[in-house]
Amino acid sequence: MAGLKTMYSRFVIGDIKDTDTEPDVSEWDSFLASLPAPADCVDAAYNKYLCRMRYFSAPKGFLVNCASGLALLPALLRSMRGRGALASAQDGKLVVERIEQIGLDDILPGALREDYGDVIVVAGVREMPGRMCDEAAALFWRAWRRHPFSPYFLLYVLKELSRHSSLLLDYNPQAVAVYVNERNLATPILRELYEQGGRKIVSFMHGHYLLDLIQAYSWFSEFYVWDERYTSMFADRLKFNVGRYVVYTPEKLSKKWRLEDVEPAYDFTYYFCAEKESSIPLIESVLSELVRRGARVKVRPHPRYSHNDVIRQVFAAYDYEEPASVSMEESLGGTRYAIGLQTTVLYEAQVEGRGVVVDDVGNPQKFANLANRMSLILDSEHLLLSQVVECWPNL
Repeated sequence: MAGLKTMYSRFVIGDIKDTDTEPDVSEWDSFLASLPAPADCVDAAYNKYLCRMRYFSAPKGFLVNCASGLALLPALLRSMRGRGALASAQDGKLVVERIEQIGLDDILPGALREDYGDVIVVAGVREMPGRMCDEAAALFWRAWRRHPFSPYFLLYVLKELSRHSSLLLDYNPQAVAVYVNERNLATPILRELYEQGGRKIVSFMHGHYLLDLIQAYSWFSEFYVWDERYTSMFADRLKFNVGRYVVYTPEKLSKKWRLEDVEPAYDFTYYFCAEKESSIPLIESVLSELVRRGARVKVRPHPRYSHNDVIRQVFAAYDYEEPASVSMEESLGGTRYAIGLQTTVLYEAQVEGRGVVVDDVGNPQKFANLANRMSLILDSEHLLLSQVVECWPNL
């Protein structure tokens, strides 16, 4: 069963995480403009589902719905066992979902710990089998009645309602805080579940974002963002419905280290993240020119979103920094300039006083699209990789 779930997940997520195809943002804008204004949480969740389906070809969308249809009834029977109504929320209690693959400690808003006296961190929420509370079951049947022939939508909503029902039944908190949930198509319905009982569902950013259609129509009671400019992207461009935006600076982007006292061993570190596989040899050819001119260069893949095997092969002659073995403090301390395109490390480097180089060579199409996707790095002090190669070592 676990193997089937893994295969299903990879089949579904593959196109969403496709880094080889650069999106047409104007087409996204036109599609969002064509969707009807949602009358309630189910409408908003269905709009979010339609946005997600734009990432699939028609045959793949059909297969995803067929597979979901087969899984829906067994999942529904499991979720409806042990149902019960929710008790009144316990004031001052906050449950925070921890995702093991994505660190929490340096991005959790400090204000949440201050606002709630009892903070409980729970791991493994996404693996919970889940069970429905009565309030969640009513919301699910409302979605079923409106969209009975969209099994992928219904299965997704069912799983999220079941997981959050389990959190509410087991811990009975006043609020639940989640992250990496902007793609979660059930967030409008989850917000309804929480707020009809006087609770809140709170979310916070886990990295710097680019505009992405799949995030559209997210609903949260509160959303903690890293920069005021994100409120425009989320509210105006992506149709978020958020009770309150809160701008905060995470520990991740607060100055933490005295790197000015560290003499770097390298001139440049290239930080890969969600790179196009075919761009890796091109990036190597550019960095090799820097090496030829005497620069000291190392490379570091993203711990989750990199073609690690390809990077190791192409950059066999370079020093390769393993994220699991070298902390970010050591990494930035060891380099004068951080190079990258779509990575939060560039912002960390700025805070710590290291130079920032934006890669305009490895994937010119993605670089050209950064402004359309509202990248904040372009508004910050930076060099372009093409400029660095042309001028080195006379920067």
